[in-house]
Amino acid sequence: MTASTSVPGIPDPGLSCSVNVLGVDSAQRIVDRTYTSENGQGNLYTSVWEQSRLGFVPRALVKKESAGSESPDALGSTGRDYYATAADGSLYVLGLNLDGTLTKKKVGTTWSSVRLMTAVPALSGRPGSYVYSLTDGGGIFRYNTATKAESMHSTTLVGASGWQGVKTLAWYGLKTLPDGQSADVLLATLTTGQLVEYTIPHKTPTKWTRKDVRPTSWGNLTAITVGSCAKNGTMGPNSAWIGTLPTGDAYLYMDKNQATPNSADILAYGRLAAGWPERIFAG
Repeated sequence: MTASTSVPGIPDPGLSCSVNVLGVDSAQRIVDRTYTSENGQGNLYTSVWEQSRLGFVPRALVKKESAGSESPDALGSTGRDYYATAADGSLYVLGLNLDGTLTKKKVGTTWSSVRLMTAVPALSGRPGSYVYSLTDGGGIFRYNTATKAESMHSTTLVGASGWQGVKTLAWYGLKTLPDGQSADVLLATLTTGQLVEYTIPHKTPTKWTRKDVRPTSWGNLTAITVGSCAKNGTMGPNSAWIGTLPTGDAYLYMDKNQATPNSADILAYGRLAAGWPERIFAG
C-alpha cells in the first residue's frame, strides 16, 4: 500500500532533496516513507509492506548496503535487504520481495546488546560497506557487511565505552583528513541535549574525534534520518534531515554545508507530519 501527501518543501529554487525514513509498525510490518522537495514543493510517499511481518520487534534495524543500493546477491527479490537485531540476540537478514512478502534468514546469535545501527554505503574499490553499532554497555563497533545474505564480519572496536549517552545515530558522510586518510562522519544526538558529529578514521578508528554542533535542545529526538540534496543537478553541499519525536511528529531540517559542522548552517523548517505511529530506525 502506497500513499502520497503534499507537505512543506524547502524553499530554495533549483534545490532537489530526498530523505528515506525506515520504520516498523505495531503489526511488525516495514514502513517506508520517502520525503522529496523539488523547487520548494514537498511530497511524502508512504509504503507499508503489508505482507512483510517480521515476527519479532527489532532492537536495531538498518538497510544492508553492499555493492550498491540494490544488490544482485540480495536475499529479497527487490534487491533490498536489511539487518535486524532481536532481544534474544538473533541477527537477521531481511529481504523484501517483489510480491510484498519478506524472506528472513537468521545469521547470528550474540547481538542482544546492540541498540543502534547505522550503515555506510559501499566505497569505491571495495565490494562491501560498514555498519556501526552501539551497545548497551556504551561501546561502538564497526563491521564489514557481507555481500550475500550472511552475518557481518571483520569486527573492529572503535570505542569500548563512553557512548552511553548517544540517543540517535546516523551516518552523515565521508571526510578526507589532513593526513590524507578517509573517515566516516556520524551525526548523533545525546541524552544531555547536544547535537554532535563524530569523525572516525577508516584506518585508525580508535582515534575518533567529537565536535559539538549545537549545545542544547536536541535530546527529545528519537531518531534522525539523513538524506541528500542536489542544486541544479549537482550533489551537495546541502543535506536534508528528518527528526522524529516520541509523539511521532516529524520535523524537517537542512544543513547548508554538510562538509563543515557549523551550527549556523543548520536550518529548521518546522513540523513535516504529525503522529507517525511506527517506530523509526535511522539508517
